[in-house]
Amino acid sequence: MSRKAVLIMITGMILCMCAFTSHAEETMEEPEIYFETEEIITETVETYEEVLVMELDLEEDTTLEGSFSEESTVEESIEEETMSVMIETVDQNPENVSVPEASLEEIELSETDILDALFAPSQLSIDRTLKKGMRGDDVYAVQERLYELGYLTVKPDGIFGNYTEAAVNAFQKNNGLSYQDGMVGNWTIGKLNGDPQPYTVSSSSSGSQITLSRVLSKGMTGTDVLAVQQRLYELGYLTATPDGIFGNYTEAAVKAFQGSFGASHQDGLVGNWTIGKLNSASPVQIPQNNDPSSFTLVRNLYKGLRGDDVQRLQEILYEYGYLDAVPDGIFGNYTQAAVNRFQKEHGLSVPDGIVGNWTAGKLNQLLSSEKNEPSEPLSTADTRYHLELSRDLSKGMRGDDVLTLQNRLAELGFLSVEPDGIFGNYTLNAVKAFQTANGLEEPTGVVSTWTVGKLNGNPVNQLGSRITATISADGKSTRISRSLTLEMEGDDVLALQKRLSELGYLCVVPKGYFGNMTLDAVLAFQKDHGLSDPTGIVDKWTIDRLNATDSSETVSVPRYVFSALAENALITDKNYEREGYEIRYIIPHHMAGKMTGKGCANYFVNNGLNNSANYCVGYDGDIAVGVPEDFGAWTSSWWAADEQGITIEVSDEANGTDIIADNAVKSLIYLCADLIRRNPSLGTSMVYDPGDEQIVKAAKKANNPSGLNAVKGNILLHNWTSGGTTTCPGQDMKDKLPIIATKVNELLANPNAVLDLSEITKITQDKHKQQEEEQKEKEEQKEQEEQEDEKEEENR
Repeated sequence: MSRKAVLIMITGMILCMCAFTSHAEETMEEPEIYFETEEIITETVETYEEVLVMELDLEEDTTLEGSFSEESTVEESIEEETMSVMIETVDQNPENVSVPEASLEEIELSETDILDALFAPSQLSIDRTLKKGMRGDDVYAVQERLYELGYLTVKPDGIFGNYTEAAVNAFQKNNGLSYQDGMVGNWTIGKLNGDPQPYTVSSSSSGSQITLSRVLSKGMTGTDVLAVQQRLYELGYLTATPDGIFGNYTEAAVKAFQGSFGASHQDGLVGNWTIGKLNSASPVQIPQNNDPSSFTLVRNLYKGLRGDDVQRLQEILYEYGYLDAVPDGIFGNYTQAAVNRFQKEHGLSVPDGIVGNWTAGKLNQLLSSEKNEPSEPLSTADTRYHLELSRDLSKGMRGDDVLTLQNRLAELGFLSVEPDGIFGNYTLNAVKAFQTANGLEEPTGVVSTWTVGKLNGNPVNQLGSRITATISADGKSTRISRSLTLEMEGDDVLALQKRLSELGYLCVVPKGYFGNMTLDAVLAFQKDHGLSDPTGIVDKWTIDRLNATDSSETVSVPRYVFSALAENALITDKNYEREGYEIRYIIPHHMAGKMTGKGCANYFVNNGLNNSANYCVGYDGDIAVGVPEDFGAWTSSWWAADEQGITIEVSDEANGTDIIADNAVKSLIYLCADLIRRNPSLGTSMVYDPGDEQIVKAAKKANNPSGLNAVKGNILLHNWTSGGTTTCPGQDMKDKLPIIATKVNELLANPNAVLDLSEITKITQDKHKQQEEEQKEKEEQKEQEEQEDEKEEENR
């Protein structure tokens, strides 16, 4: 059969399918035939190209070279010839194509139509190098591809964060790229568009054994960490993508694995005992169907895991009133809190939120006994926390009575954070939620006689006060089965945030986490819609009004400005109004400790002290907002500096040292570049002039804000503005600031510049070496002194 005859036959098949598809579009609501048609078109084109290659004999036919222009490739020429023959076949020989006449009348084929149909596969394309901190549709498209291939384990959201960076690294490694930098450039896109290798685990599936030359613990990195992670992933204990970094998820996975094998204590360290068990263990087999009258534990369950066994656990907790979120097979914060409540109620003195043999046994006891209805409140006899009131309790107070109050609220399901004896925002919102649920029309958040009586009596508990409603957002309806408040997360919170964004109340990207920004938006919405004392709790009243509100209505929303690089926002009210001052300075601090960005911002919200910061940069590089840029934070010991500055707390790499973490330095550089780019009053570059120190100190001493006008740079330091009361930001920050300024200016000149941080790393390494030498010197000195003491004792 000739090549043209083959093509005519194939083209006839395609046109038949197109005609059927056209008819399907008119007669079917969801013509699934489209997907089949696309596959057939792809297969036919591939078949025809194989015919061409066979006939042309690409390796030996020398006449082929003369038939193509110098600029054309073999593949392009095959595509051109394919299209030329197919178009000619359709235009000139319709009688040879087996297509119903009615279909030919309905279909108008042009060269563009056929090109679009045949040679337009879904390809990723970017016009910038993608890296951590970026957002956009191009990021979302890359995440979708990584998710399909198994490298990304969280849902795509268009935000290039830690999980996306780890997924890119793993993809680059598994697909043979010579470098793994976690950034998506042309080479990585080419691999994603080509024939990429899906995510595979190779640590021991081939029978290889893991060997260690050191004990592994949280914070370590390396190929040995990666091998352990891959083995844990293969066994079903780790659900995050292995990345060679021993973080929180890896530690939790190790502990769960150790518990499953009877370790006397689950310390999260990987030593010889654990390695032996890892090398001999078999993958977890999770049963698909569970006996409704029992709970089967096949692995320890903890936060981060997914699966049918998690779903079964949630169903039990939901049925018995411990879980107020809809079961989804994902062990998140709600499930952990529910397990904690269950463990606490059944006698575990220190609940850990991990479902092991003890908890599984108690669950089976529960299943075999009479069920407690979810709506049934806790009785006075069930509680261990009886509140005796000697004063009214309100926000800002501390003491044992506050601690007892918090424990009782947690017991009833209103407080989801650890009781600490400090009456902060979380406790305030929990009290208001309790008061609302128990019939107080205008909750005050103050604990007086009425509230104490309800707490000590037979109150309605949060677990039993489910609501049934839907919230309409983004063109979809989401079921809401609980009141929403601070610190909650989930799809219902995501729907709430999307609706608030549609109405203009929320100005951050919805992520499904109910933080302070969402709280402020809810409070503003409730106030605008007639609630005289807004609670910030999303109940049925609030949901009904959210659904009924027109997006064109005027709203009163707090104005917040902050960097898109921030992954969390925990807004505190400890701030200055800028009083007309422009932002002229960046003021870096060091935390004097090792914290995440979110942890530091949360500390400022809840510590009861008069301190805060605009931004907090964690040791792992995450960035959190504490005070929006519209306001000055309480950070630098002088109001004049803070009202004109953006203050940034930067994490040390370890407690007890002033060496700032390398990952934090990297994020600090990107953040400073973003601040300068968005705030023209900062100038066009980062300028660090140590000579400004004396100018600032003199201005501070005279309490003369205008004296700051004489500084040459746009960087101020805390020890300059404190009047000598602190050494912050420490010598390490001072040593690195000139390099930081240089790198910031590189980014300002070229936003896609790849940073070389080897100088920063070398400074850190040199200081480690110096610390080791100093420690060795101290030990030798101590040993020498001890020897001298011994000699002196002998002489006596």
